Amino acid sequence: MNNVLLVDFGATHIKSVIFSIENDEYTNFDKFSSPQSKSKNKNEFVICTNRLLKTFENICVKNLKYNYDAIFISSQMHGFAIADKNNKLLSDYISWQDQRGKLLDIENFDKITGMKNRIGLPVNNLAQIVNVENFVDPIKVITLPELLSNIHEKSENIVHNTMIASTGLYDINNEAISENILNHIQQAVVFNKSSSSIQVSGFYNDIPIYCGIGDLQAAINGNDSATNKSILVNIGTGSQVSLISKSKKQPPNLEYRPYIDGNHLHTITHIPAGRALNTLLFPFREMGIDCWSKINDYSVEQIHNSTLDIDFSVFESANNYVDGGFIKNITEQNFNIDNIFCSLIKQLCLQYAGYIDKFNYKSDLSCVILSGGIPKNVPTLQSLIETYTGKKCLTNYSNIDETLHGLAKIAITCA
Repeated sequence: MNNVLLVDFGATHIKSVIFSIENDEYTNFDKFSSPQSKSKNKNEFVICTNRLLKTFENICVKNLKYNYDAIFISSQMHGFAIADKNNKLLSDYISWQDQRGKLLDIENFDKITGMKNRIGLPVNNLAQIVNVENFVDPIKVITLPELLSNIHEKSENIVHNTMIASTGLYDINNEAISENILNHIQQAVVFNKSSSSIQVSGFYNDIPIYCGIGDLQAAINGNDSATNKSILVNIGTGSQVSLISKSKKQPPNLEYRPYIDGNHLHTITHIPAGRALNTLLFPFREMGIDCWSKINDYSVEQIHNSTLDIDFSVFESANNYVDGGFIKNITEQNFNIDNIFCSLIKQLCLQYAGYIDKFNYKSDLSCVILSGGIPKNVPTLQSLIETYTGKKCLTNYSNIDETLHGLAKIAITCA
């Protein structure tokens, strides 16, 4: 194995690159917008599976000239599609941004799955969908990498545990689907075999596709400074604060996610970030303002001195969601566009002080490491988060995206 194709299917962008294992070089990086929801229902976020497969096909085809030997994938999590037991698709892809399903009342959900039950998790959306649609038993629930691995109907029927654990149907203790949770779904459901190792999960023509991992795990693996003594803050469309641990058991105020190489993640997820910013900036975009460019017009001092209190919890699955977001502390003097923009960035950064405090049980933490598109595009975040958390704040940006670099490191181990 020498040249490999690396692909990250994110919520906002899809990125790809050719990586030479022999020369440790990246070639032909590409980035474009991800397909968005086709649904007109504001509570649904449904992406056409044909568009996803066609996008993947196009990436594979245009890179064939590089004679790649394998394909490695990372993907947004907490989404799924429905197929029959033979992998024939019965639905489009239901994203983590879909909010149609009501919260199921599942005893010990957090202890079984390592997660808080929240709107948007596949377990809740699946329960809603099977009550409306008339599927023939059994159906199969598949994640996005499983969908892509079957592009030429050559699936090996394997799912990485970083992906299946994100469905809310996986028992992290037994490392298997939870029959207790599955009993809440009024339909017979089957799944592909879960694996903690990176195995071949399908083929594009005769080129092996390795089972895809979660984009959070790929991004952390791609951060060369990450250790179990650093807090990892990813700020993109969604946001997470995480710590690599040797222990599966996480403190009670944190969630658990599977990782790679026998390690585990203790984490806080669904922190409102880019998705919430896009909502709060929407009126200004309608006015024709280039919001992301304007954000970079302000200094750290201007942002720090802003005075509006803005809550980012504008979607139901957001961490600490109550009744939606808000803006307060408005006066006749301070409600202007500059103060609004500066306050948005200040409040985005301030929320991480509270989240990072929850990791203070570990006394030897050395620093905070930022990743994700927003810190990369808004450099003031590094200084602000350092000020508000009281911890040394580092970035580890290179010319290549962290998720793709994380996949490259996995490819090296598989070569």
